[in-house]
Amino acid sequence: MTSTSGSSADLKTETGRTFSGGIDVFLPSDRRWQLSLFTWKLKQSDRVVFPRAQAIVDNEALFATRITRAAPTPADAARGFPGVITSVDNTAINLAGVRGSGIDLSLHGGFNVMDVKLTPMVRVAWIRDLVVKVTPSAVDSQRAGMANTDGIFAPKLKGTASLALERDYFEAFLASRYISRYHARRGCGLARSMSSTGCLRFRTPWPDITST
Repeated sequence: MTSTSGSSADLKTETGRTFSGGIDVFLPSDRRWQLSLFTWKLKQSDRVVFPRAQAIVDNEALFATRITRAAPTPADAARGFPGVITSVDNTAINLAGVRGSGIDLSLHGGFNVMDVKLTPMVRVAWIRDLVVKVTPSAVDSQRAGMANTDGIFAPKLKGTASLALERDYFEAFLASRYISRYHARRGCGLARSMSSTGCLRFRTPWPDITST
């Protein structure tokens, strides 16, 4: 089987609208803690994507003109099977539309404890919905928390917790990240995951250069 990838002369111009709004709250009065809450929405039309060949094959009913098959053999015809795929056109295409919405929440602070500067931070992102309409005649496909071979999907929940410490010429940083589970679709999926990273570094003071 051969596949053709790259751009296409038949692409339309992408259009889209986005909205976001939120608030920042400082707690308490000394402003050591800051709470941020934002909501967002997006709507795109004719979004340009570069589909993988497997995504075209998995959705042959929507992209029949992009798949070329050989004539079925007598054995295939007897069993009602189509001929084998000989080529797939997976050049760039326009999706009919994408829309989504979600909420972002963050809390971070900064204060000193025994001459050590601490900067804790927690961030959470929740995808309320991410809906894709592949073609004008296709049904809406929910991609929030649903893995898909065309690459357009997102976990419903992501989070990061971190802590930075600083004193004199010493710095340390520790972070933990969380991604919620994807539901598998057509054999693809990603389990719930957590990961942690950390680093430790020393800062050297800038040399004191004086003239005599």
